[in-house]
Amino acid sequence: MKRYKIKDYDGAIAQLGARLTGSQKVTGSTPVSSILKTGGFMKKFAIALMLISVLFTFSCTKNKGTSMDFAAIKDAQRTMTKLGNLMEQYYVENESYPLTQEQFEKDIRPYFITYNTENQEVDKWNEMVENVFSGGKIIYTSNDPKKTYFAYGKAKDSNETVVFCRPAMQHDSTNMIATEE
Repeated sequence: MKRYKIKDYDGAIAQLGARLTGSQKVTGSTPVSSILKTGGFMKKFAIALMLISVLFTFSCTKNKGTSMDFAAIKDAQRTMTKLGNLMEQYYVENESYPLTQEQFEKDIRPYFITYNTENQEVDKWNEMVENVFSGGKIIYTSNDPKKTYFAYGKAKDSNETVVFCRPAMQHDSTNMIATEE
């Protein structure tokens, strides 16, 4: 086994220590850490790259699937549930559903009027329809107003989720019971 003699043992240890710690006191060379501290091109490039990636991340997300989306869909479903009940009440009172979109808006809107504690009328149409659905309206259609209807609207979430209502079963107009008084 051969042994090598290091002529300047102390100098070699000092150089090794300097390279490991980044100090230039002993060696006179420029350590890597001081190059990064100078604010050169690489540092500016790294900061710019991080900023671009952060901006890209936040600009590409539209809050899909957030609690705001779920709340908007829930509001639209709540309105459609109320509308389904109102449509059945309308059917019982009129023995048919509205025929057209215009008749639907004219005849169903009064059902959205409630009364506050001072017995004053409060129109809930704006709150439950115009503020809940994209475009502020519910689209209504009926091929046979004596039997069925279909109403839908797009919720004000990021995907404009479609919610709809229709009667659970078609009404059979031949089994209507007429009472005379």
